[in-house]
Amino acid sequence: MFLPYKIKRYSSLFLLLGVGLLYLYFKGQRPEWLNVPVFALSSSYLETRNLQMVRTNLLDELGFLSTILGVALLVFSREKNENPNEYDKIRISAFVRALLLSFSIWVLSYFLFYGYVIFLIGFTLFPIFTFAYYIMFRFSLAKE
Repeated sequence: MFLPYKIKRYSSLFLLLGVGLLYLYFKGQRPEWLNVPVFALSSSYLETRNLQMVRTNLLDELGFLSTILGVALLVFSREKNENPNEYDKIRISAFVRALLLSFSIWVLSYFLFYGYVIFLIGFTLFPIFTFAYYIMFRFSLAKE
């Protein structure tokens, strides 16, 4: 179910690459060679287009994909000296606590935020859940 420990080292490389690419994107540096045509189920910038080839700069997509891959490798890699039975219990506990935290944030958000901002919050809940899980897992390991 989990990847071998040696895969974990690649998570740092993908995280650094992703954060670096996203930094360039948000600074407005979009290399021309990354402007490519892609098939889009739906694309909405100045106009909405469905099921068409569109031209886009892939810098942000590469940044987000690298970051997501780095986080996934980090979360789904075993620890160096892992006892599967003991660590699986810790993982399940961290998963449940992260899920409860995410649901709590989601429910609380509906009482505090209105309009389109709730979509942004909903969009960020998965990354919040993933990071909360990893932090809770690490905290539980440190307590052991």
